[in-house]
Amino acid sequence: MRYFVNLSNIWLVGWLALAFTAAAEGPSVMVCGADVVTVGDAWTKISLMQNEAESLVAERKTDAFAAKTTAILVHLRFMEKNAIMVVGRRQKTLQRSLRSAESLRDEMMRLAHEGEVRSLEERWMELKDVLKLAAAQFPDEALMSTERFAHLLPPVKPILHIQMEPLTELEPGQPLRLKFQMVHLKDLRPVTEADLLLTHGALLHAIICDQSLTDYHHEHPKPTGKPGEWELTFVPRFNQPYRLWINAVPKETGREEFAMNQISLPAIPGAVAENQIALTVKTAGLSAQMSWITESPPRAKAINRASLKISEAEGQVVTDLETYMEAQAHIVGIHEDFRTLLHVHPEGPRDDEGPEIRFSFNPPQTGFYKLFVQIKRLGTIQTFPFSIRVE
Repeated sequence: MRYFVNLSNIWLVGWLALAFTAAAEGPSVMVCGADVVTVGDAWTKISLMQNEAESLVAERKTDAFAAKTTAILVHLRFMEKNAIMVVGRRQKTLQRSLRSAESLRDEMMRLAHEGEVRSLEERWMELKDVLKLAAAQFPDEALMSTERFAHLLPPVKPILHIQMEPLTELEPGQPLRLKFQMVHLKDLRPVTEADLLLTHGALLHAIICDQSLTDYHHEHPKPTGKPGEWELTFVPRFNQPYRLWINAVPKETGREEFAMNQISLPAIPGAVAENQIALTVKTAGLSAQMSWITESPPRAKAINRASLKISEAEGQVVTDLETYMEAQAHIVGIHEDFRTLLHVHPEGPRDDEGPEIRFSFNPPQTGFYKLFVQIKRLGTIQTFPFSIRVE
């Protein structure tokens, strides 16, 4: 199995790998919970708890508010302890911020006990400023949560495996309820919800496609209640070979990986239905146009950048796309070998670029690829299948 790493972001990898390594060591990891792996995870928790604390102090729930500020301090200590990317003057500022936060927390505990709500609110505003100062000592990339940067890190040796019996035939147009077992490769232990990090709103992402690279599905499997057993439902269009890729980030490694298995029938070499380049796709009253920012055609083992514009039938550019899986779009590329899969993350929208979706990808080999771009608009998910050839 091949993996995709967006090399345009490779400068981030050093920071992120260091952050992960530091956070993976020491007993403090469990103090904040198993889902707090890096300083970015801790900052995400602090941000969420600040919102909760705001509501508690507004509702005069002083006891609960005091407990929430204690939890915030626990996560701030985690950040300070694992701040290996913060040195010199920034490190000293971070340490002073932690001491100030602890002092403010102690005073707020007293004020909460005495019911001094007005003074409590004042100290809370001071604590918010201290937290903001502490966060400012970290580089922006260090404050990214694990689920946001897992795809940027180089792959490690896969530890997940799918166990399932391939079906002999499929019924086109009929819903298929698919069950499978996720296990650890090393000892075949069941993979449960507790073993996985939440990424883009789900623990597991299932990519399903037939060998003609025509019938593409993205589903989110759910646990059945049996240890390691998961299930999903999809409607196949054909009775021909289909494959299942499971995208997940195990807590054990913090790295994205794709387990693969056959759903039905053995794969037939060279069974791609068509291989003509198609950079304009129309579906459901919309037209999507892809253009290359870097050289065309795209190159294997190189950073290729592309721009995508979506228009209505009348030609007006669509500017009201909704967030889909925490991004402007979701993009998956599948090679004609029916094995290589590219998981592509769009770049963040920029005001100076207009209503475009931009993305970069580094295909590992030459040949024909189908790029399935999914967007969400007016509550509906639409899929645009582009066809490209990499040289």
